[in-house]
Amino acid sequence: MFFWEIGKKLNNSNPVVTKTFEELPVRLDNPGRGWYRIVYFLADQDPTEKLHEYNYYRTERLELAVINIGAYKEGELPQKALTNIRQILDNYRQQDIDLILRVVYDHEGKAMEKEPFFFATVRRQTEQIAELVKEYAEGIFLYQGLMIGNWGEMHTSRFLQEANLRLLADCFYGIVGTSVYTAVRTPKLWRLLVPEKAFSEGDYLNTLGLFDDGIFGSMNHLGTFGTEKRESVGWEKAWSGEEELDFIENTARKVPFGGEVIFPKDREEVSVCEAVEQFRKMGVTYLNQNYDTRLLEHWEKQKWTQKDAWFGHSGLEYLGAHLGYRFWLKEANARGDAHSGVVKICVKLENLGFAGVYQKVDVFLEWETADHCRKHKCILEDLRAFNGQTEMQAETEIGEFENLSLFLEQRDGKRIFLANASDEKGSVLLWKKEEIFKKS
Repeated sequence: MFFWEIGKKLNNSNPVVTKTFEELPVRLDNPGRGWYRIVYFLADQDPTEKLHEYNYYRTERLELAVINIGAYKEGELPQKALTNIRQILDNYRQQDIDLILRVVYDHEGKAMEKEPFFFATVRRQTEQIAELVKEYAEGIFLYQGLMIGNWGEMHTSRFLQEANLRLLADCFYGIVGTSVYTAVRTPKLWRLLVPEKAFSEGDYLNTLGLFDDGIFGSMNHLGTFGTEKRESVGWEKAWSGEEELDFIENTARKVPFGGEVIFPKDREEVSVCEAVEQFRKMGVTYLNQNYDTRLLEHWEKQKWTQKDAWFGHSGLEYLGAHLGYRFWLKEANARGDAHSGVVKICVKLENLGFAGVYQKVDVFLEWETADHCRKHKCILEDLRAFNGQTEMQAETEIGEFENLSLFLEQRDGKRIFLANASDEKGSVLLWKKEEIFKKS
């Protein structure tokens, strides 16, 4: 219910003016969501040439940079390696790209050959990387893994003993803290790092999440899930798919979740409708656009058949546009008081995306006064609080205005575009003055 009675006239008040909006079936170039590609660097090589190439051919705002430190199997990472890594991180900060970062010993599936022989070396190098991550935290969207294992995914390594994994996690997170979102490969690994008691009491890093590089690859997402119920195997083992999907859904409300889709090995192709259902359940924010493209090509051939704004578009278009958040101004109501000039406003927004937003985003009204001054007012603060919800509503009042608009802005000043018709800055026009104060 609104704070005034819809349709009822008060003294000196105009009737309530209601405006509904159409969703535009377009891709929105918003930060912190969408398709990504993987690019590779070797820490022992000058990255200048590769950075130039990657910058030139980039098409997306997200990028997963894999930095391989496998050349250094003994002792600390030398200054040369640290300088090269800093150059890479500086580049992403300057290019204003949302960086997913993974530092590994191996990116060919040969971790047992590439990793250091001594655990103490891994631990010391983890400290060095953690210091760099902390230094560049503002430019890192997400940090994946703890360096060890094939492709840095924390499997097929000689250092997978529980005590070692916890020591590496304590070392890394003790330095990085909550300065950057992080993710590990499976829910089982997540629970290994977060004791059940700490989880139940909320005493753990709420910036730790998950990534899944086996989505649809098999019924258990290529080992991401188990087969038995939690009550049978306990906290630190892999649970059944249904329970793990619930677990992923919970973590994805706080930390970005994504990964790679794989063409299924043990069943028929995955339909667009099934993908939508699964992505919404898992809260998928980012996906690889290049790996195993057979499934992506399959979705591109399918048409979206639901009777909404996307009817007739390809399934792949629909899926890509709904990765992460997708805010839409659905409806606005206003009532102007002719005597005081005060206008009471109520706006309804909807998140049509598969996931929430993970940076502080506020909703503002903006208007022009009679003497052509621009004013704005925050009417809904930090949309992260609404992760897990689809609808949001805000109510406020303002003084007289000429033109009234609404916009969303991230804490760093970046505008967030809505799925509405808007100007080049992302502002959606609500009303002109004469639409509110109508002459009787």
